[in-house]
Amino acid sequence: MKYKTAVVVVSLALASTVLIGAARGLSRRSEQQKQQAVASFYPVYIAAMNVAEGAADVNVVNLTQPQTGCLHDFTLRPQDMITLEGASLFLTNGAGMESFLEDVVQSLPELPVTDSSSGISLLHTEESLHVGDEHEEEGEENAHIWMSPRRYEQQVRNICAGLSEQFPQDAALFEENTEKYLAKVEALRSEMAEALSGAKGMRVILFHDSFAYFAEEFGMEIAAAIPIEADTALSAGEIAQIVAKIKATGIRVLFAEEQYSTELADAIARETEAKVYLLDTGVSGEDSPDAYLNAMRKNMETVQRALQENAAAKE
Repeated sequence: MKYKTAVVVVSLALASTVLIGAARGLSRRSEQQKQQAVASFYPVYIAAMNVAEGAADVNVVNLTQPQTGCLHDFTLRPQDMITLEGASLFLTNGAGMESFLEDVVQSLPELPVTDSSSGISLLHTEESLHVGDEHEEEGEENAHIWMSPRRYEQQVRNICAGLSEQFPQDAALFEENTEKYLAKVEALRSEMAEALSGAKGMRVILFHDSFAYFAEEFGMEIAAAIPIEADTALSAGEIAQIVAKIKATGIRVLFAEEQYSTELADAIARETEAKVYLLDTGVSGEDSPDAYLNAMRKNMETVQRALQENAAAKE
């Protein structure tokens, strides 16, 4: 009797395992059967994830890894082209971020592309990338538009429009999701505007041009913005010029990026009375719909701390 009971228990356990495995297999097949909306990289993916939440037949995927960072030097791999070949829509940041976009368009001319920067006023790199007192001639477009919450809201709307046009059966859902998400973004933007009201007119030095949008939105004055890329190296004379500018103007706030080395910023801080504060550009992180909101809130808290410490240092 005990033997028969044991056999029944084992049989039930095996049947349960088979059913769970089958359910998972069906779930994977169901995901594969959905039409694919491919986002070019993390900030676009997070926005699209919020817009398309709950869509029965649309699956949003990220072309690049969540830790890839900005796409300035990204090169398409064979597996990336395979992903795009199976896509129904390609969602891009635009403004020159996807340097490989022309190759995609040439290889896949029938693939619809949504440019989420459409209609958004852009800064240009040479407007902020200066060390001297005079700006250089206007250069290429600054692609880091999501760092301005106000511009990000338009990006989300553009992504909603692209998804709605390609997948009209879910347009009502996309619109509803967009309004819910933008309500959260707008609430945070209002909170940030109030919390950072004291930042208006504060002179700062940026160690990456992505922060130019953030600084502009909250009224900070960029004394210098230093391009920090893998192939960037400042001369001793350029570094000395930055140090001299900091000493002459009394600038105490250096904003560097979490995703890049702070070696140069730390070296300049040691030569001056300035302090390095790390901001998050939101180009990498967890697979979470609240990732952008969390990054911006963290940045708000960092700038608040910079304001408080800067004020205390002047007393």
